[in-house]
Amino acid sequence: MLRNSLEEWKKPSQLIFVPPEFCSLEGIPITQTDASSHRYLSGQYDRSDKDALLRLGVKEMNIESFIEEIRRISLAEEHTMRSALPEWHSRLASILLEQKRSTKNWNLIKQLKLIPLRDGQWMSGDDAGRPGHKIWFPNDAIGYEFPTGLPLQLVADGAVRDRHRNSLFHALGVDQIEGKSD
Repeated sequence: MLRNSLEEWKKPSQLIFVPPEFCSLEGIPITQTDASSHRYLSGQYDRSDKDALLRLGVKEMNIESFIEEIRRISLAEEHTMRSALPEWHSRLASILLEQKRSTKNWNLIKQLKLIPLRDGQWMSGDDAGRPGHKIWFPNDAIGYEFPTGLPLQLVADGAVRDRHRNSLFHALGVDQIEGKSD
């Protein structure tokens, strides 16, 4: 028996070891939520014991299971994702951006509702690519604020300030509105 992140005893086969690449800078799995904490291996186990833990039956998170867990959070725990700190969203964007070269993984990522809009909706990269559903960056560079009420789907202002999220949104198909020059 091993301890989970709630310090409860669990069978090794019921636990997930999360490599550092899927963790916050503090070492906490970014996919760990109140609803899923019971499945994550306690942080008190040393990472150097990974091979022994895996031999006992602990599962190791990989990019496919990470993306699946983000999908689960976005569907079943939407409030958790929407209320996450900016640092969480930035780390998530950084991890997902590394998958642009993997067509299979990128296609899965494009299905995730990761793009917050000014009106409170969240959209996916697939949504951004659908005709008539284009998603735009607000453009401070053209010198004016877009008034509310226009039929434009604009990314929420706070989300575009983070460079990782901004890059992710670009990669997912969000476009910049260009101002006309005279």
